[in-house]
Amino acid sequence: MRLGAVKRLRIGISTCPNDTFAFHALLTGEVECAGVDGIDFELLDVEKLNERMLRGAFDACKVSIHAALSMA
Repeated sequence: MRLGAVKRLRIGISTCPNDTFAFHALLTGEVECAGVDGIDFELLDVEKLNERMLRGAFDACKVSIHAALSMA
């Protein structure tokens, strides 16, 4: 396994204050993720996040419980 930058991550979160607060430091670049070459965030409503995650658009994403069960 090669050490160093892994890749750019694609992360989807909702625009609700809980999500933006939880990811604030990453969104603003105040903290770095060792081994990650960058993070691309998309802020969308949960319905759009569900649709995009089910199509494989993100490496990680907030989804509804219904979408999580559908993907399991």
